[in-house]
Amino acid sequence: MKIFVDIDETICFYKGERNYPDAIPNLANIKKINTLYDNGNEITYWTARVAAKANSNRFPGKNIAKHGGIPLFYHSVKPMLESKRIDEVYVITDSNYIKEYCEKRKVKVIWRPKNATRDNDKLISILRYGYYNLNNSYDIIVSIMANCPGHTSEDIDKGIKKLQKNNLKEIRSFDFEGNENGIMVLTKEIMESNCDLSYYIGSLNTNAKEIHYKNELK
Repeated sequence: MKIFVDIDETICFYKGERNYPDAIPNLANIKKINTLYDNGNEITYWTARVAAKANSNRFPGKNIAKHGGIPLFYHSVKPMLESKRIDEVYVITDSNYIKEYCEKRKVKVIWRPKNATRDNDKLISILRYGYYNLNNSYDIIVSIMANCPGHTSEDIDKGIKKLQKNNLKEIRSFDFEGNENGIMVLTKEIMESNCDLSYYIGSLNTNAKEIHYKNELK
């Protein structure tokens, strides 16, 4: 089995600001992961991406910058709206522009106060914030990061189908070079747990790419 492990808060933690040289090993989790490896599992480590928000430290205004004629973040909303397997679509944001843009297009918004947004927030923490602010309960949650254009509704539907068919807890998407590129399909069980490490994770290959810098926009 291939297991993906998030480095931050899984095998290490921090006192104060997140600074990798100052990271403190989480020996209990490292022992668990080593046991999984000794039992023949393939371990792949990854670092969590930052949440979609009004600004990015590397590229201020990134998520609302125009890409292909529309704001970058909306490239992640469109395939959600077109998916045959998604019942409702919500955008979690701290940006007034994104909020107004979505509301004009009848897309529901979960407002996340700016004092709850940090550049090093883990995506799963932000998803759980949104999940617990929903009015309804859902068995499966799908997320696409705001800076990952190129995903299709077919990618989403394929991810959901794979999760259900193989009795997985989590699906993450990767490009064909092995880089994580934004889709997460999660079960209700994962959303309501405090664990960031799933033993039942699957992967999905798509053509989308993460946008980090202005010169990557079209």
